[in-house]
Amino acid sequence: MLLSPSPGEAPDVLFACAHLSLCADLLAAPATRKVALPYLSACNLLPLLEAAQLAAPALETLKARLGPLLREEVTDRDTASLQRRCHQLGGGEAVLRNVSMAAASDVQNPAYLGAELGKLSDGALLSLATSLRLTAPPQAYPRPALLALFLHRYCPPPPPLPPSLFSTEAALFAPPPSPQFLPLTTPYLSTQFPSYRHYLSSSFLLYQAEANDNVRSDLLDAARRCAHRRDPATGAVSKTGWSRFATDALGCAATRAGKAKIGTRHASYVEGSVEVDLASYAGHIRAEWDALQENDVVFLLSIAPKEGEVVKGKGREEASAALAETIKLVRGATVKAVHDGDGNEITQDSPSPAGASSRRVISLLLDPVQYHNDFVVNRDRTPEELYSSVNLVVRRDARENNFKAVLETISSLSTEHAANTLAVPDWLSDVVLGYGDVDSVHYDSKKMRRFAETTPGLPKPGQPMDFGDAFNDDAHLRDSFPGQKVAIGGEGDFVKLAFDPSDSAKISATRYVPKKLPNPVATPLKFTPTQVAAVKSCLHPGLSLIVGPPGTGKTDVATHVISCLHRTYPTQRIVVIAHSNAALNDLFEKISARGYVDERYMIRLGSGERDLNVESTHDFSKRGRVNYTLAKREQQLKVVQELSESLGVSTAAERGPNGESSYTCETAMLFYKHHVVSRIQIYERNGATGDFPFAAFGGLKAGSDRAKFEELKELFDELEDFRSFELMRSMSKRTDYLMAKQAKIVAMTCTHAALVRSRLLELDFKFDSVIIEEAGQMLDIESFIPLMLQNKSENGGSRLKRVCMFGDHNQLPPIIKNRDLARHGNFDQSLFTRLIRLGVKHLTLDAQGRAREDIAALYGWRYGGLGSLPHTGEGRFLKANAGFAKPFQFVNVDNYEGRGENAPTPFYIQNLGEAEYVVAVYQ
Repeated sequence: MLLSPSPGEAPDVLFACAHLSLCADLLAAPATRKVALPYLSACNLLPLLEAAQLAAPALETLKARLGPLLREEVTDRDTASLQRRCHQLGGGEAVLRNVSMAAASDVQNPAYLGAELGKLSDGALLSLATSLRLTAPPQAYPRPALLALFLHRYCPPPPPLPPSLFSTEAALFAPPPSPQFLPLTTPYLSTQFPSYRHYLSSSFLLYQAEANDNVRSDLLDAARRCAHRRDPATGAVSKTGWSRFATDALGCAATRAGKAKIGTRHASYVEGSVEVDLASYAGHIRAEWDALQENDVVFLLSIAPKEGEVVKGKGREEASAALAETIKLVRGATVKAVHDGDGNEITQDSPSPAGASSRRVISLLLDPVQYHNDFVVNRDRTPEELYSSVNLVVRRDARENNFKAVLETISSLSTEHAANTLAVPDWLSDVVLGYGDVDSVHYDSKKMRRFAETTPGLPKPGQPMDFGDAFNDDAHLRDSFPGQKVAIGGEGDFVKLAFDPSDSAKISATRYVPKKLPNPVATPLKFTPTQVAAVKSCLHPGLSLIVGPPGTGKTDVATHVISCLHRTYPTQRIVVIAHSNAALNDLFEKISARGYVDERYMIRLGSGERDLNVESTHDFSKRGRVNYTLAKREQQLKVVQELSESLGVSTAAERGPNGESSYTCETAMLFYKHHVVSRIQIYERNGATGDFPFAAFGGLKAGSDRAKFEELKELFDELEDFRSFELMRSMSKRTDYLMAKQAKIVAMTCTHAALVRSRLLELDFKFDSVIIEEAGQMLDIESFIPLMLQNKSENGGSRLKRVCMFGDHNQLPPIIKNRDLARHGNFDQSLFTRLIRLGVKHLTLDAQGRAREDIAALYGWRYGGLGSLPHTGEGRFLKANAGFAKPFQFVNVDNYEGRGENAPTPFYIQNLGEAEYVVAVYQ
């Protein structure tokens, strides 16, 4: 139909798109792929599409979607079979003899093979195709299609260019497809994927489409505000308006391109620069431009309005088509450095001095793939012609430009998958793709039990795990495991539980007193049996999905899980992920307030660290933790100095000029070995009789002799950890060591995980557990990236042992501004939701303590019978709300001053009448 429609008849493009979309869906679903792939391959669908002259963009889109699903690898065996058949059929055909005697590399070259086979007659070409079973006798293909069959089957495609991270004006301002084609051409995230290549490819296209919408809106807004005008007399284009996010480009150029790396066709890097003048901006806006940092994103635009026309749109959302038509060029670039007019680099530590030149030169890294497409593939303009046309530089809010880091990470994950270095745990891989045994990732499955038995660093079945202070008393402990027998021993508020692998009804509980007591300000909750079951699931290896309806304490459960994991596996690292800075800070503050984890092991990555409300002498950034460690080192060495003086090993005269310790971490360890350990050994060898060896030292807490010896050991163990910071002199090396070796709890948002992934891989960052909060509000790929923050281990697998996801898929899904992507591409489906839809076992917290029972009943039905904690039926929950006759009421609010609900900016909805009504109720 597409290759040779009837004379005078145009192809039915809509029917063809629907047919190809169905084929793509059948190939993408593992259940139907095993049937559809052999059939569609036998039909030669892909080579016929490649031979067809497709005029519709929708068909080109679908062809690109089908390519990875249908293309098979070309091997030397395939080449040998072609040459052998050509030799057998050679006879008087010189072409066939030439092909049979050619080198394999020549045969696999489409230019050579196409030229040689093109010399054959139609009959000889058809005979060769039939003998190789490329086509059956009833099938009649035109000559171009037959040649396409040969090239597809025997010539491997050239290595594809990696996708460009920045879209051009053609993609940003292309007319949208008609509504009837939109559902067919939009990439789709199903619940199942045939491979990680398909999963990552679909995620990349959808994420880029969503980012393009936001970029398009910002660029149109900047162009509208700048209001460029072309002078009729001179033809010069000038800016008549103003925008704080855009400024004139005085000159732009690509300055250097690096040689292509082996196996690639594009330049390894492309450097450029753009010059701007900030004289017309106020000081605070100039400071914003000076604050551009390495890896920030800017856009280079060429705007060319018609003569005499001032380019202005109708608003941010309603920018006219005429405005988009005047934007002739859009190229994205990454900032490398910002220099002033004298060539001095401007940084946060060395800002531009007052009275200095207002000129700025922004050094850029251009997109190498985009550069390749501009000047190698298209060749319609030289670099000088293209970049000299740039007349506007647009920057965006840093948070809006995180899309580049996410796209770059998805692209690198695709490369790692192709190289078989993608560090997906074997026990989780198939379930993430959607076709594995969903029960196998549960901690109680045979697979995970075998995994626990054979994996170092995990307790064997039946060994105790630390549940901390989850139980208020013995009755609470027994009530938390209904129907099971709990044998309790020992004394103390903390509990270790051992679950009998041979009898699930038996549990051994051992109470103990921890070395480090919790912060008395943070009162432990009385966990419900379901919350205890959630903690138990998360302590085991495997995948744990915890659904937390409103008010059921899922953040408190997550906090307790992290504390218990750290005590049960003190040498393992935990990565904590949240969707928003607010949620991550709330979780981080609760971990810190509980006091179970030494703060030197905790680090918070990302700009949201500034908003943390945690009591500490230093912040929780990388630099802050290094400074905290160095300060703690000085403090502990001072204790060693006092201990040494009390033993007569040193004197106060040996101290520094300001009274600082004369010891370093290295000499302190020598002192411990020769003067502390030796005294302890002599004391114990004498039966712990006589004078206590450290009686003259007043820095030890009251307690038994053994407790004091343990306190000294902890002091010197801590100094041993600090020794590496003493050997390293630069802050960068110290922060790298902190990340790679010392930090045990590393918290970041899902977006920041994409920003720092490449650096973490360079540091050989390793972790054992991932805790994801707000999992229901993250995009599928945003939940997947944090699982990939480490390289493959030495045995070829992943060190990741457990993934714990906390969320609520019944509340808000991920926010997608492009509703077409959510409606037709299922882009608002989170990984958390997808796993639940696949049937992965999940646990729903079943008791809320936030709302009155009758208010909770409004949404409780959605969770299969949500209960309420006893305190919701007493005290302040029984008092009436001021201004209301009922516990809840629905009130109709008419338009206020002629206006109702409105959106002054996209996705920011307000209703002033409702706001005034609420204020009036409480006045």
